[in-house]
Amino acid sequence: MNSRQKRILQQLTGIESWVKGKELAHIMGVTDRTIRSDIESINKTFPNLIESSTREGYRLENQVYETSKIEDQENIPQTPKERSIYIIKSLLFNQKKLKFRDLQEELFVSEHTIEGDIKKIREMVKPYAGLSLVREDNSLHFEGNEHIKRKLYRDLLTNEIQGNFLNLNKTATLYKKFDLLRVTSILEEVLESFQYEVRQTAIPMIIVHIGITIERMLSGNYLAYKDLNKEVLGTTEYDIAQTFFERILKIIQIEYHEEEVIGLATILMGYKNAYSLQEEIEYLGINHKVSFILEKVTENINETFNLDFSEDEDFKNGLHLHIQSLLNRVRNKVIIPNAHLQEVKRSYPMIFEMGLHIGQLIGDLFAFEISESEAGFIALHIGAAYDRLSQKHKYKVMLISPNNQSLSKLTKGKIQNMFKDRIEITQIAEYLIEEEVLSSDLDLIITVLNLEHKLDIPTIHISMFVSHEDESKIFAALNDLDKRRFSMEFSTQFSTLVDNRFFITSLDLETPEAVIRHLSELLEKENIVSPDFKDSVLERESMSSTSFAYSLAIPHPLKLESDHSKIAIAILNKPIKWGSYYVKLVMMPAITEEDSSKMWLFFDWLSETITNTEKMTKLMESKNRNEFVHWMLNN
Repeated sequence: MNSRQKRILQQLTGIESWVKGKELAHIMGVTDRTIRSDIESINKTFPNLIESSTREGYRLENQVYETSKIEDQENIPQTPKERSIYIIKSLLFNQKKLKFRDLQEELFVSEHTIEGDIKKIREMVKPYAGLSLVREDNSLHFEGNEHIKRKLYRDLLTNEIQGNFLNLNKTATLYKKFDLLRVTSILEEVLESFQYEVRQTAIPMIIVHIGITIERMLSGNYLAYKDLNKEVLGTTEYDIAQTFFERILKIIQIEYHEEEVIGLATILMGYKNAYSLQEEIEYLGINHKVSFILEKVTENINETFNLDFSEDEDFKNGLHLHIQSLLNRVRNKVIIPNAHLQEVKRSYPMIFEMGLHIGQLIGDLFAFEISESEAGFIALHIGAAYDRLSQKHKYKVMLISPNNQSLSKLTKGKIQNMFKDRIEITQIAEYLIEEEVLSSDLDLIITVLNLEHKLDIPTIHISMFVSHEDESKIFAALNDLDKRRFSMEFSTQFSTLVDNRFFITSLDLETPEAVIRHLSELLEKENIVSPDFKDSVLERESMSSTSFAYSLAIPHPLKLESDHSKIAIAILNKPIKWGSYYVKLVMMPAITEEDSSKMWLFFDWLSETITNTEKMTKLMESKNRNEFVHWMLNN
């Protein structure tokens, strides 16, 4: 396959829905006919790999893909958003300037595409006063103080993770050969039978370790006895690990090896008690204090990324265990495949960058080179730690359960174990009294009995013993609540910004300058902006066009200096040439410096919306302000 055909496969991988040919053609920068030709070529080499439909488009046949011997290719950023983040990441972590030609070769795109990405990046960094993207001699670099650069990095990181590293459902999707959620349930049941307590924040990373262990065992790879910590023999942790594997053997076809029992016992002991870990590690005849290494790592993360993991014992203990295992692998020249690697690189590029950075630091301390695979494992530890650092909001839940107290506690315990980082069961009730519920500020009601009410609170009916189906129901309800929260935040922020006074339909003007002048004068007339606003917008436009390939332009001033925050919107009577594109919808943000966070939220919404052709069409067809706001806030 050529590079474009590999990119088509990458684009379709992991997507269960159909992707239209026009969308693929747009992403690849080619015609629909070229896409059809490429897919025919792919299917000749790998029969029936890509299903095609004249009406729906294309879809990867996952079963065929998994059985086809197709080598994993390095993930190349595909969408404008992915490329923009890739370029920002490269600018933040490279001392030298980035050359246009190098970017074109790395991303397999044209200079014209890079030009579009630069415009997007300028918009993304605009809220960060004091930071600018400088272009000179066919190269790019950031100018600005270190504090602002770190703020940009951290904001990108927050948007990237969004709770996924503590979300076991998300982790489970990475394992195709067995049910990781069932494995998790078995571990929790075994821990409960031994009355063995592990910090709840450690469970996700223990499960990741177990997932990797089982995956390696399925491929016939086992730990070596000589490399293991024999001190765990005869401990409670050893008994737990042995019981766990005896139960796992009944549902997964793997061989029983005592070495794996010792390995899991060591992991449990490591997460429970830091003192059970080796204080010193010998490598090439030199003893290294692990506490010194961990201190160096946490200091470096704080200095480089402005993230303080110094109090996170789960992170330090997990990384401690990983370093011990890593040294054993390096001594024995063993490289283990990382099932998470491509997912981490594609979905969490900033976290992967941190994994590479910390991997290089560890490698330098021991004088060896860290592989990409190992960097991916380290990234998982970093991602989970960042999740713990940033997790603040939990949904308040009422559990409606019959008056058997022990069963109610069991139901509550199972739910909280599954969703401990997302919910808090604030009360258990035998029945519902609407007046009491209204005064409790609840987000969700979970009931083990059929229940009807007129309250505007999501309610789900589950079984008393919380089956896998029930778990899926709760997971879906929490995702809906997440969407509600974003919608409410966006609605609160933007419903006031889109003012009927500055919303125009069927505007009949011929040039971008005329549209900018018209909208600026409307804002100036109502004392939203100063007379200088118009000139600032035109100056910014002269630097590089603010138009996009989706019939949209976002003209804006060089600085946030409006007197009040509003967005002027014009739907043109007919498309006009605006830079490289024809534009029908113009959105001109006039935001005060105090409201700079709204600008970031606006561009975050825009990056998600701009590739949604159906939604963009509805926005451009809106007849009035209320209809436009409706489509802004709804899919």
